[in-house]
Amino acid sequence: MLMANQMETIRAIGLKLLAKSTSIRRIFKQLDVNYYGYLSTAQFREALDRPEFGLNELSTKEKDLVVAFADSSDKSDGKIDYREFFRTFFKYHIKQRLKASEESTLKQVFVITRHGTRFPLTPMPTNNSWPNHPDFWKTYGGKLTPKGIKEHTKLGERLALHYLPKLRLIVRLP
Repeated sequence: MLMANQMETIRAIGLKLLAKSTSIRRIFKQLDVNYYGYLSTAQFREALDRPEFGLNELSTKEKDLVVAFADSSDKSDGKIDYREFFRTFFKYHIKQRLKASEESTLKQVFVITRHGTRFPLTPMPTNNSWPNHPDFWKTYGGKLTPKGIKEHTKLGERLALHYLPKLRLIVRLP
């Protein structure tokens, strides 16, 4: 179990790493120079010594402790995957942001998506499977098909299930 000052050291490292990039995943990819999807503990320990991360004030013992803590999987396999990396350095920061967001109100969300299954805009001259009547094309041309409507409805349901309960962005009214 880590002591409070050790957790503060780990949080400080997370903040310094986050200051180098806006993307946690990008930071991990920069460290994963072999593209294995994980960092070896030795590779991560070497990264902590790099001057661009500004961690020179940490002692060797503190850096070794951070590496051991990051390799916190059940098997301590000498590999730090993205989840372990995230959990070690950034889970605390996300919790802090969520606490701050509880005091905020979400006012609007925009979801930008590619169109779903639609009718063609106009009849295709070589395809006789579509109606040729002009009223059909005025009414349905370019609009979602019943299948497209179902696709967009399911997308909305999936987004709601994924984001609303987990992040508590919107409180559902009874």
